[in-house]
Amino acid sequence: MSGPVSTAGLGTWTKLIGLTKHTKHGHVPSPVSPHFVAPPVQPALSFTPTALAAAIARTATTWDDAPVVLLDGLQQSALIELETLLQDGSAFALESHFKFLADTAGSQFAAKVGAGIAHLYMDALGYAWRANAACLSSSLDPHADFIYEGGNASGHGVVLAEAHGSFAKDASAAKIANAAKRKYVKQVKPFVAKPSPFGEIIHGYSIAFGSKPAVAGSFLAVSETRISKPRKRTLPPSVPQRGAIAEGTPAPMAHYCQGVLAGETLYAAGQIASDYKTGVPPEARQDPAFPY
Repeated sequence: MSGPVSTAGLGTWTKLIGLTKHTKHGHVPSPVSPHFVAPPVQPALSFTPTALAAAIARTATTWDDAPVVLLDGLQQSALIELETLLQDGSAFALESHFKFLADTAGSQFAAKVGAGIAHLYMDALGYAWRANAACLSSSLDPHADFIYEGGNASGHGVVLAEAHGSFAKDASAAKIANAAKRKYVKQVKPFVAKPSPFGEIIHGYSIAFGSKPAVAGSFLAVSETRISKPRKRTLPPSVPQRGAIAEGTPAPMAHYCQGVLAGETLYAAGQIASDYKTGVPPEARQDPAFPY
């Protein structure tokens, strides 16, 4: 793992964003790894510019051993963008001059922030970033963005995370939630229960973040793998039962029945070989109180 990233000269505001939608998607088998329990959902995220810039830098690399000089440079670059394009204060809001960015530049900034928010969310769940998920496919097939390990996944495998960011003029809670669901189905679900260079993929997340320009507030939606609870065993309907005692035999001398008739099935108790008229020969008896 790389060392700590320098934080000299960074901003001091703290943002608070709440989760607006959480969706679970079924999967078979479930859980993929026996006894794996997903961490509880995080209802909100609180972060400083330092943390968000570091998260953006982390997700811009391919492996977890990227050199500090690279991470430090990426973080400083991200911090400049954040302080230029985000308003101060606890609410997430874009500066009014965001509208002067070209579409490509605005989309790239949204993607970076979306990746950073996804990383902060995964970190809040207790997972540790492992690698970019490009290793999952050698083709152009869509796949999730990042692979995480540790936390609740320790000893089970690794988990996937797909990130999405949007600062579109028509951004809304519904659109961000739909983006999270859509990307989970296309880019996460196909890889759950499949191998990776770092272990079996046992769980997945799709994390979408958005905000509307010139309007304070944000939307955070998370879609993840559903872990089904074990189904309760359904007992068969009760069958009428009654004891069965053969004619001409003595009544049992202990708390048992010679047989039980359940429906059309007779369950017989085991008996020693003896003549029920004369009993067991004296020399074969173990207990005089049980002559049969």
